[in-house]
Amino acid sequence: MSENNCYGGGRCRPPIPDELTRREFLGVFALGAGSLAAGTMLPAITARTPERVPAFPDSWRHPITPPRVYGGKFLEAVAMPIGGIGTGSVWLDGQGRLGVWQIFNNLNETRVPDSFFAIRARTGNAAPVVRVLQTVPEGNLQPVESLTYEGGYPIARLAFSDKALPVEVRLEAFNPLIPTDAANSSIPCAIFRLTARNRGQTAADVEFIATCQNAIGSRGEPGISGRRSRGYGRNRNRAVRSNGWAAISMEKAFEPVETGPVKIRAGSGEIVPAPEMFWFASLSSLSMASAEILMRTAKAGGVVVAADVQPSFMSDIAALRGGAEELKTKYTVYEDFERGNYDGWTITGEGFGKQPSTGTHPNQQRVSGFLGRGLVNTYLPNDEPQGTMQSRPFRIERRYIGFLVGGGAHRNETCINLRVAGKVVRSTTGKNREQLEPASWDVSEFRGQEAIIEIVDKRSDGWGHINVDQIVFSDIPPEAVLQIGTPVGEAARAIAIPFSAAVVSQKQEAGFAVKMLPEAPAALRNIREQWRVTQYTKLEGFQNGAGGHRVWAATADGDPLIIEGPLGQGRIVIALAKDLPWSWAAALFASARTTPLKDGERIVPAIPGWGTMALAALDERAIVTPRWDSHEEIAAGLKDGEDSGESQPGETYDGAIAVPIALAPGQERTVTFVLTWHFPNVTRFKHEGNYYARRWPDAMAVVREVAANAEPLWQRTRLYHETL
Repeated sequence: MSENNCYGGGRCRPPIPDELTRREFLGVFALGAGSLAAGTMLPAITARTPERVPAFPDSWRHPITPPRVYGGKFLEAVAMPIGGIGTGSVWLDGQGRLGVWQIFNNLNETRVPDSFFAIRARTGNAAPVVRVLQTVPEGNLQPVESLTYEGGYPIARLAFSDKALPVEVRLEAFNPLIPTDAANSSIPCAIFRLTARNRGQTAADVEFIATCQNAIGSRGEPGISGRRSRGYGRNRNRAVRSNGWAAISMEKAFEPVETGPVKIRAGSGEIVPAPEMFWFASLSSLSMASAEILMRTAKAGGVVVAADVQPSFMSDIAALRGGAEELKTKYTVYEDFERGNYDGWTITGEGFGKQPSTGTHPNQQRVSGFLGRGLVNTYLPNDEPQGTMQSRPFRIERRYIGFLVGGGAHRNETCINLRVAGKVVRSTTGKNREQLEPASWDVSEFRGQEAIIEIVDKRSDGWGHINVDQIVFSDIPPEAVLQIGTPVGEAARAIAIPFSAAVVSQKQEAGFAVKMLPEAPAALRNIREQWRVTQYTKLEGFQNGAGGHRVWAATADGDPLIIEGPLGQGRIVIALAKDLPWSWAAALFASARTTPLKDGERIVPAIPGWGTMALAALDERAIVTPRWDSHEEIAAGLKDGEDSGESQPGETYDGAIAVPIALAPGQERTVTFVLTWHFPNVTRFKHEGNYYARRWPDAMAVVREVAANAEPLWQRTRLYHETL
């Protein structure tokens, strides 16, 4: 037995056994091994099975490494992540704040405002003392005077001090972390145990308060200001009550659903394998990016649903369906750098040389993707030289300006710009690749104005150069003429909708209801939510049934509004007006698929910001406030509520839960709060989806799991913490 078990400050512990036999080790930890053997099955741990917490030798009650306790200026250097393995985390910092939120599949170090813990306490008839349980204020809510922070992962213990408070307060924050129990160690949650102890001579009334902002839609990105963020809107908080706990379910309506992939999820939340599906919230032009998605889906036998399909998109399709000779009438080449000189350009600096480049320079990676023999390549003889090129003035007469571009990805430093009236109105950089790729600007808003093109190299370190070739003015998406075999032309031919012209209809301010045609699938006819249209893209020369294209919905006059038809080996559905409800879009995806959905399966957006959150108190006395608007409401005492309703565009709501407790002299009680999250859509290292989405369909399901097993989860985690 070792006798040398004392540390700085005179702290000692009992002797440590020299050796633990393999049999003893397996005997102690065998109870946790079943979780691993179960694979993805939920562990059979419940609050009624305390025997799952094994009995340890007394000598194990003392940690191998005592945790450090931080105070004073050292609190600036401490923070601990709280969250299950592989699920994301919130960071509890030395000020007592939830300072960094990384639960949204994000890496940003963003703080979600209005998310904190507080106490409201009083004795007798005295006025209540309200404090935020951190050392910085929240609005006009005062902080505690000081705290100490014991950091010993996975449990952080904070002790708060404030002479005005009639009780002692401490916090134990953790996520379940149990050796050999992967399932219970990877729950998307953070658990907070707040304890109050009455050391006075009179009874004390205490309320512990937890408040959290519904941050769905923010993606954890910078730019949250108060309750405002560009991703907020239609956020909603609902009170949910059950035996032994109460919660706020934090949700967000799908609409408006941004452009992105779509998935099928089973009732359990797990992704159902299926051919690719993609949602376009709007299509105004046939760009390279949209064409690549269309062709990928077409070849995979998937489904595309596109809303707000505009006349300009349909016109692009019509123009690009023609042959090579017809395409030549749609564009002009402004500069191809094939003359062997820079006539017509004003050059400054040394970066461009005296004539166009002919390809790859010495010590440069292979340059490719340019047309002909000449191009701009400012790697001369390396990244050090700088300079600018400005074209002669020209008048913008066509819709697009296209070009091939490569080189450095340095904004404002290695780029090609469009200047109108002396100001840069469009700019594109390379992608830190030597291969030139098509890029374009829609310049229709500047039609008739004078402009110049500017090529810039103001960088001298890594990737401090720019490659440019084949500048064209075009009435059609230029990508089709900038590279042979581009997906743009393929996509135009794959969308074989027969029509002669596309125009904008007259606007009807009051809007009108959409008429369902007999061919419309049952899933569409059964939707109760209305889609009111004020203006739409009118297709001339379209005939229902031609080429396998069917009209599912139309105006009262018979103009098509929803058309379904072939897209290569897949299907495409276009909606010729904006504001298509997601309930309609989901029905269109389901109807266009060759395989019907099974019971419990649903079609959902796969964008990273989609998900749910929840805040719960594991106490049936909890007061649930789905929406609070001022800190005075917290100071005055929270009121029960049911539903916040939906927030306005760009805004969200804060929700709070309070748990009242009465403490006799010498008594202490603990209240447990739980924060859960469920953001299933992420792709990392070619792995799609968060693993926890296979186990729970939403954040409230996680609350129910934690509430049912809270005590064993705490005891088993504490045991691991105390041991190590």
